[in-house]
Amino acid sequence: MKYDNFFIDSFLIEKQVNEWLSLNTMKAYKTVFNTFILNDFVKINDSETYTDYNFKRFLWESLTRYNWTSWTYNRYKKCLKCYCDFLIREWYLKENPLLKIKTRKIAQTLPKFYNQKQVDLIMYTINRLYSWNDFISVRNRTIIYFYFYTWLRLHELIDLKLTDLNFEESCLKVVKWKWSKDRFIPIIKKLENILFFYLDYRSKLDLKTLNLFTTKYDWVMQHRDIYTIINKLKSNLDFPLTTHMFRHTFATELARNNINIFNIAQILGHSKIETTKIYLNFNLTSVANSINAIDMYNS
Repeated sequence: MKYDNFFIDSFLIEKQVNEWLSLNTMKAYKTVFNTFILNDFVKINDSETYTDYNFKRFLWESLTRYNWTSWTYNRYKKCLKCYCDFLIREWYLKENPLLKIKTRKIAQTLPKFYNQKQVDLIMYTINRLYSWNDFISVRNRTIIYFYFYTWLRLHELIDLKLTDLNFEESCLKVVKWKWSKDRFIPIIKKLENILFFYLDYRSKLDLKTLNLFTTKYDWVMQHRDIYTIINKLKSNLDFPLTTHMFRHTFATELARNNINIFNIAQILGHSKIETTKIYLNFNLTSVANSINAIDMYNS
């Protein structure tokens, strides 16, 4: 969809072409602009109306009119802030009016995770969908297992290089992750065997790309390629499936098994320990066992 506005169209092209954003992310941006271009306060082609007051009026009216959640409000604010940053780079604005608008507080919800029955079904479905007989099948199942056993984010998995693997130390290096720092993740035995098989298969194809996961044409995989793999798996299950729930599931398992919370934060790539502490809520079984072992109120 074109918006008949040079800056909006240029902004969306930059996001899609230069940053390789997923289709879902592009849809989110377009949803924001579909609402924004109809507002009565900020005129798209009049930079004088790009004030924090007018943006506040737009956001507040939309919040009440469309019954937005705080999460939706913050998403619109974030998208429009990115757009205004783009306008500053294009010399259309001098400052970003969204910087003066506060983000709304969001009630912290417990992360969703898979139970053991669902994990078993996912494993069974992976083995049923993907054989060990061709490169694409071996690659796809390895990618899914990577999500299971490394807790990587999507862009981290796509950017992973062969040189990031260290089998001597049984770890992989995630370079410049979310907060521009490197971190290390252990390669557990269950993943190591699957990974060795994939690497052996990959070596027979004489691929030149340094990325760990590549297409059969020796191209770097894109976000949409990963979504295709996950969606195929999802279509064969009767419950919701997201890659982020893999992170939640195994972070929960680590907490349940009393892994140090700081180590969990390092593995997940959290910049704040408060983000990781939410997984401690799921260690109720351990707490209950400890309480049951106490002779409570023994007089």
